[in-house]
Amino acid sequence: MLDAARVARSVPGASVTDASRVAMYGYSQGGGASAAAAELHRAYAPEVPLVGTYSGAPPADLTAVMKGIDGSALAGALAWSINGFTQSEPELRRVVDANINAAGRAALKDSSTACVGDAILGHGFTQSTKWTVSGKPVAAVIAGEPAAQAVLDKQRLGTMKPTGPVRLATGVHDDIVPHRQARQLAVDWCAKGGDVIYKAVRLPNLGDKLLTNHLAPLLADQGDAVRWLADRLKGEPARSNCRSVPAGS
Repeated sequence: MLDAARVARSVPGASVTDASRVAMYGYSQGGGASAAAAELHRAYAPEVPLVGTYSGAPPADLTAVMKGIDGSALAGALAWSINGFTQSEPELRRVVDANINAAGRAALKDSSTACVGDAILGHGFTQSTKWTVSGKPVAAVIAGEPAAQAVLDKQRLGTMKPTGPVRLATGVHDDIVPHRQARQLAVDWCAKGGDVIYKAVRLPNLGDKLLTNHLAPLLADQGDAVRWLADRLKGEPARSNCRSVPAGS
């Protein structure tokens, strides 16, 4: 995301210039990306004038998210994650080869070219116990492999103070990207002195593991999120509510 901002600022003749304010928006996987960019901004792209970040339902703790996805409508995302990590961290290939059975290998291959719709139709509500040699969930397998667990721990958000104001929103019934771990990111940022505006999106429970509790908060909060970012781009100040986050839900 920071590289995209850099590119936009370097296009000859574009209306975006070096002086243009930059805001970032992301939900779910995109929420993780915008949150990570806000954390990395000072070290990676301090020349980008970042004035605000929206992070919706961020997968801040991949260990917790893995458990939420397992057996859900989006269970295929486990296969995407395994495929991605074995490419970015080649040493994990040994762990995968030793612990994934034939059904799991077939799922990994199928998912390598699958979009969200394909993943839901092909692997929706699959329990990862069907993919492992031991019959244990993938999360349990990773917990027993220090090298694999270290890869997930390295991705943990909340270890660095984000740049500028961040609006973090999560649905209280979200069980795909679990609400509790997303809220914990707000708590962790506040503890580091971050300028955090936390929003718990309260909607009825629309069905466990169906994606509805994950997607509905995006639709319910999107207007407020966009208006909040627009205010940051106008230069208007944001007001943190960190003092109320530890006592909230």
